[in-house]
Amino acid sequence: MSLQLPQDRLDAIVARHGAASAEINTATDAVRTVELAKELSELDPVVAAIAAWRQALANLTEAEGLIADPATDAEFRDLAYEERDAARTEIDARAREILIALLPKDAADERGVILEIRAGTGGDEASLFAGDLFRMYQRYAAQKGWSVDLLSESEGTVGGFKEVIAEISGRGVYAKLKYESGVHRVQRVPDTETSGRIHTSQRQRHPHRHDARRRRRRAARQQDRIGGAPDPSAERRRRRGAGRALPAQEQGARL
Repeated sequence: MSLQLPQDRLDAIVARHGAASAEINTATDAVRTVELAKELSELDPVVAAIAAWRQALANLTEAEGLIADPATDAEFRDLAYEERDAARTEIDARAREILIALLPKDAADERGVILEIRAGTGGDEASLFAGDLFRMYQRYAAQKGWSVDLLSESEGTVGGFKEVIAEISGRGVYAKLKYESGVHRVQRVPDTETSGRIHTSQRQRHPHRHDARRRRRRAARQQDRIGGAPDPSAERRRRRGAGRALPAQEQGARL
C-alpha cells in the first residue's frame, strides 16, 4: 500500500512555489529578492518530487487500465505489467521523499559543523583508517559544494591521523552530518603488513555545530602562533569535553 500524502498541503506548496516564482521575476528590492531565492531553493526539490509522484500515479493508472482491457495484446500487456511495477516503486520512493521534506525543520540544520576524527584501537592501522575516513568526508563535502577548513591534525607514524579536526561550512551541513557521531569499527586486510591477516581497528567521529567553540579554537591557535601562552582553562574544558556527549540543547553540543 502506498503512503498517504496530504493533498491540500501539496497543493499549497505548489501554489506557493508558483507565486514566489512570479514575484521574484518582478521584485526590485534586493533583500526581498534574496528571501525569495532562498525560499525557492527550498521549495524546488519538494515541488519536483510532487510532480514526479503525481506523474507516477498517472502512469500507474494508465498501466492498470491496459492490463484490465481485454483488447490489449500479450506484448503490450507484458509492457504494462513492467510499467505498473516501475510506477509503484516510483510512487513509494517519491512519497517518502515528500514526507521527509514535510517534516519540521531543525533550526540548526543550515549550520556548519566541527568534525573531529580520532584513531581508536588498532595502532598504526587505526590512524590509516582515520585518514581514509577524513578523505571520504572531504570528497563528500566537495560533491555537496561545502568548504573544509583544517583546524588541527596529529599525523600517525606511518600516515593517516591520530586526530584530525576540521570545520565544514556550507548549506545544510549539520542536517546531513548530525547523525554521524559515534565509534566505527572496521575489519580489513591492513596496509601495515603483507601477511593477509584481518585486522580490527576503530575510530571516533564527533561532528558538532560550530559557533562560540569555533571562535575559541581559532583564538587559541592565533595566540599560539604569536607566542602567547594558551588559556589553561580553555584547554581543560576541551579535554573534559573530548569523548563524552553533552546535552543536545547545550550551545556547540557534541553529537
